[in-house]
Amino acid sequence: MPALRRRLWLVLGLAPLASGLVACRSASAKQVSLEPETLAWSQQAGSANIRGVGFSTFFKPDSPRSVRGHQVTTTCSGRDVQLIPQNTYTGKLVDKMFRHNRADDPRMVTVEVAQFIRHTTCDSEGQFAFPNVPAGAWYVVTTVGPVDKPGGVVVKDASTIDNHTTIVKAQWKWGWPPSWRHPPSLW
Repeated sequence: MPALRRRLWLVLGLAPLASGLVACRSASAKQVSLEPETLAWSQQAGSANIRGVGFSTFFKPDSPRSVRGHQVTTTCSGRDVQLIPQNTYTGKLVDKMFRHNRADDPRMVTVEVAQFIRHTTCDSEGQFAFPNVPAGAWYVVTTVGPVDKPGGVVVKDASTIDNHTTIVKAQWKWGWPPSWRHPPSLW
């Protein structure tokens, strides 16, 4: 009987703690809604422009065990570039694109958000442009690498101002750290 009482007191004592953990988990797992009214500005014509380049530079050894090699640069040539207006929902969307390395997966971009996304294609030099966009905060998303192989997803912030051109340097760096918001650094 005393062992049964101890177990009962243990269960009753841990129950409030467990319910608190469940409440914290459900609060952090809350879905974020699109809130289209916060993105309506992005569908207007504007007087701002965005120009940029998408690329990756890496070292390619001459042979598998060689320390000698050369620098190789790949671009976003022939790939889609997306201009996505910023809000909480689209922030989570681009984080997901980066984390899963899938900028063109239709399962990520719903019909509701697709209407707010502008598209263009990188030219042979890896350059792109979005003319006549409204002033505001945007995400520029593209994929860098050869068209016939999967590439690395690049996400960059871009803020536009009326009658000005914003320059974006979309450089893919290793795929680490696991968030595009925190670039790699050495201490």
